[in-house]
Amino acid sequence: MILLDIAGWAMLAVSVLLAGTGVLRPDTEQPGAAAYLGAACLLAAALAVAGVLHKRRTRPGLSSSAAVTSLVIVAVQLTGGASGPLFPAYFLMLLWMGLPRIEGPVLEAGILVGLCEAASEVFYGGGGLGSLLERAAPTLRALLGIPLFAAACEVLLERTGQATAAPEPAQDVDPKAGDDFSLLISRCASASSVAAAMHAAAEWLVDHGGDLTATVALLEDDAGTLKVYESLGPLSQGRSGRSLQASDSIAGWVSRSGGTVRRNRLRMGERPAFTLSASDEQGGGAGSCVASQLVCSGRSAGVLLLESTSDEGFGQGAESPVSLAATVLGLSLEKLLLEEQRRMVHGRDGLTGLPVLSDAMEFLLRATRDVQRFGKSVSVLVTGIDSLPGINAVEGYRYGDSVLAACASRLRDLAGEGAMVARVGGDRFAICLVGADRGKAEAVGDCVLRSFADHPVAADGREQIVAVSVGASTTKADRRVPQLLTEACRALCSAREAGGRALRAVELSAVPKQAGGQ
Repeated sequence: MILLDIAGWAMLAVSVLLAGTGVLRPDTEQPGAAAYLGAACLLAAALAVAGVLHKRRTRPGLSSSAAVTSLVIVAVQLTGGASGPLFPAYFLMLLWMGLPRIEGPVLEAGILVGLCEAASEVFYGGGGLGSLLERAAPTLRALLGIPLFAAACEVLLERTGQATAAPEPAQDVDPKAGDDFSLLISRCASASSVAAAMHAAAEWLVDHGGDLTATVALLEDDAGTLKVYESLGPLSQGRSGRSLQASDSIAGWVSRSGGTVRRNRLRMGERPAFTLSASDEQGGGAGSCVASQLVCSGRSAGVLLLESTSDEGFGQGAESPVSLAATVLGLSLEKLLLEEQRRMVHGRDGLTGLPVLSDAMEFLLRATRDVQRFGKSVSVLVTGIDSLPGINAVEGYRYGDSVLAACASRLRDLAGEGAMVARVGGDRFAICLVGADRGKAEAVGDCVLRSFADHPVAADGREQIVAVSVGASTTKADRRVPQLLTEACRALCSAREAGGRALRAVELSAVPKQAGGQ
């Protein structure tokens, strides 16, 4: 490519030098047959170059345009230059260079050719005054006419190309039609939670085949157990929410060792391989798999597993989409975790938008002053979503997150104005009430229980029955206000031990009682 560029520019430089000095012009006013034959050959070569570029629908670039320009210059000079019969070839060349598909340097070429032809007219035939006056018309025609035509040609054809160009695709066009990988990126980038990003990556992989099962499992603290957070496909039943020993599986090996592996014919031979775990009831149905390590913040976070019921389900190249999905998912998880940390620092829970534990404690500290000055009661109710583990196990963590967000919205409505609702744990929400005695706290707790018992919550477009328990604590003693949240959590545990769907309330006295409860 570099040699072609050098050749194109060398041809242009030599042709401009020879034409500008008049060396190529014939000695007689009527060029001979040899001059016309050579000019025809040169124009044919220029047309051949232009035709090849047009057929390939490629832009010629500066070097190719320079080659075409040099051929035309030499051909016109051989037949008399601006005064010869082939002078219109310059205008045809500029028209070709101005086509929207070619996008050649029209104006620059016009100026160069005009100067070249004007110089040729000046230097050709001697420098006498009479001779110069005779060549004034062709000189001005070349010096001014060619550049002006090039400028007009560039403007008009540029506008024509813009008017006939294909319209840009709308922003809401499904990217899968043009680039399947862009669909994965857009889904993961738009995910509002870790569970949603996992679901997006698994769904993208499952869409590539009817019998495929995609599973996302993350390493737990002991690094020997994989917890399944998302699983879609015919082999996914009963997996979500389970913690499985991964030491005897392909998924476990990949999550520890890294990389991406592909295995077919898993059920054949004396030592069949397990995809996720030997204790996975569905894993025996897989005939082949591809697994790729999930990396988050530079460390192994788990595995992305794609399984097929066919023994020859994956051919060469199957590792690429799984590896790409694992890379995009790992980056998405890292981004979402950083955003979660930022929101926690700024006092908001990323999933529900509620204040967090530190904000609830600060609220109670401020409420202490109301107790000291006005003798008001302060109450804290902690609502626990008892059915959340079962929902995560059956429906997946993505749907569980939707249920949590819906529960948070309902608790905000039930608490009313003046109350603070905060998320203080994975499945726990605190309602802080200033000026509410034990009777008021129990009334609010009963209202919460009845609301969830009588009305399902709407999550992801469908209704879900949610079981909750409530623990409440109340005090008029300013010294006991910081303990309200802890005591409410203890009361919640007591309500759950009694079978759930219940309310337990305690009142804290100024001086803690001895061995008899509060």
